[in-house]
Amino acid sequence: MADASIRQSPIPSRKRCKNFTNKERLHLYQELLKEFNGRKLNHAAIKKYVELYSLNTKTVASIWKSGSSFIIVGASVDVSNNCTNGVGRKRIELDPEKVKNVDLRCRKTLAGLANALAIAMSQTTVYQKFKEGHLRRHSNAIKPTLTEQNKKGRLEFCISMIEGIFLTGYRLMVKFAGMFDHVVIDEKWFFMTKDAQHYYLTIDEDEPYCSCQSKRFITKVMFLAAVARPRFGGKLWFIKH
Repeated sequence: MADASIRQSPIPSRKRCKNFTNKERLHLYQELLKEFNGRKLNHAAIKKYVELYSLNTKTVASIWKSGSSFIIVGASVDVSNNCTNGVGRKRIELDPEKVKNVDLRCRKTLAGLANALAIAMSQTTVYQKFKEGHLRRHSNAIKPTLTEQNKKGRLEFCISMIEGIFLTGYRLMVKFAGMFDHVVIDEKWFFMTKDAQHYYLTIDEDEPYCSCQSKRFITKVMFLAAVARPRFGGKLWFIKH
């Protein structure tokens, strides 16, 4: 029973210390002063403001002790913290020129970029700079190399889609075909299965069995798609009759 009670008892979560500004510290001291009965500050009052502001008990007690010392001396209350403007670890700034000088082959991942900047920046810092928007992710898709004949063919196709040229005022307007009578067809090949696939199974579950005639020549299926603009004329149809 003793072991069961120990397992069921909740583990107290550690409260996060919060750095109060001087204005917030003075406001907290004034609230604590209202709970003061003339002799000592009730411990329940400290616990109340610890839970209210998500502070550490030592932080609240320190603010009260600091303010009480000024009352004993008879001076004006000052519960400001002792931190100066330059405290804490210095912020690491990202130099864009250093990033640009890194080879693109080393910039495929944040870890690779961090290794290239190992002297100046760690992987965690590089990731933080990415989250802050100093770096951006780019998917670089390969582009086809167009020959002069390819460029000429594309230009001829664009010219063939012109239905007329009109002069409206001082502007020359070009009207292109609506492409209502065009159907664009494209196909995509898919493998029926992969070389290896991962599954999550239970401990006593049988492993699935998958086989094919040849691992080098896996059966393919083709998905054919046709896209066209709809036409409206009382009824809905896609191509000209």
